[in-house]
Amino acid sequence: MAIKAVAFDLARVFINVKNVKLNPVEKSLSEVFDYMVGNQSYWDWAREKTGLSKKELVKISWDTINKIYELREPDIFEKLPKLKFATASNHVSMIKDWLKEKGVYYKFYCHIISEDIHFMKPSRQFYEVLIERLGEKPEDVLFVDDKKENIEEAKSFGLKTLLYDGQKLLSESILEAINEN
Repeated sequence: MAIKAVAFDLARVFINVKNVKLNPVEKSLSEVFDYMVGNQSYWDWAREKTGLSKKELVKISWDTINKIYELREPDIFEKLPKLKFATASNHVSMIKDWLKEKGVYYKFYCHIISEDIHFMKPSRQFYEVLIERLGEKPEDVLFVDDKKENIEEAKSFGLKTLLYDGQKLLSESILEAINEN
């Protein structure tokens, strides 16, 4: 059994979240980029919370994503073996546009984003979609996340896991995990 695919969480794993000053609207919106807000979509919630139009909210959200995010390790794909890579993130789907702008979107085999699939980690359905789209057995996938509850559910689903704490380069941590399996 060898690792054939790596699935990355985005915020705080594949993407570094910078500590920058945000205005109150940016702060409020950014706090839920990677969390569902009840049974409402992010955009419905944001309109209700701020009173702003969707057009204004899209601009503010985009500007905020550009302000707070940076690729943790821009050359990571050159450091890792040729595997299938996936995003596996609780996030608003506009993050895919940001990944395109940063030139890494097409390096991923597939993108599993909670807003797109309507399931969030750590739900079993999230991992089912991930495995289905990757087309690999769970035991052949390394799932990388910074949240223990997401790691625990991924393990129970049969995925290999890496709880990433940011202490080492992401590529180093992944290579160590691949070599252990």
